[in-house]
Amino acid sequence: MPTKMDCPGCQTSLRLRDDMAGKKIKCPRCGKVVAVPAEEVVMLEEVGDDAITAEPPASSKAKKKNITTRPCPECGEPVAMTARGCSHCKAILDDDEEEDRGPRRSKYKPCPSCGATGAKRVVWTFWGSFYGPALFTHVRCPECGYAYNGRTGGSNLIPAIVFVAVPLFILFAILASVVWFIHRQGYF
Repeated sequence: MPTKMDCPGCQTSLRLRDDMAGKKIKCPRCGKVVAVPAEEVVMLEEVGDDAITAEPPASSKAKKKNITTRPCPECGEPVAMTARGCSHCKAILDDDEEEDRGPRRSKYKPCPSCGATGAKRVVWTFWGSFYGPALFTHVRCPECGYAYNGRTGGSNLIPAIVFVAVPLFILFAILASVVWFIHRQGYF
């Protein structure tokens, strides 16, 4: 014969049988141990064989959308796992999470010259302006200064030569065709 009670940890509505009155139970959603008061137990129809079942709270938008949450360390309100800050108390949450996860893996290959990790993306080069480094994932090692392709770990020398030579060849072909056309017309 169940009754309802809210978990103080996660605000989940718990349905309890009357024989649970005065006992301590564990919330199936957050795992917090909750003492069931004896005076709040009201006789209702028996719903099932389970002593405790969890229902998501009606007021929690995050749980309605099936988003995993964690409690805010400052105010205790549930906050989405992907959130950078608490919307209730404006506390910044990522500082503790970064330490818990350990060192962040670099998304680039280790340096082929010295083996160091943590390469930084090169934004501009003389051979490719802003487009070349972005196109070829051009990165620079923070230890030795060697620049290489961050995706493959190889050199960007051949792609840089092609990146410069192809436009120069096209420009030369256009200029040669203009000179040929002018000469054919008899202007000089």
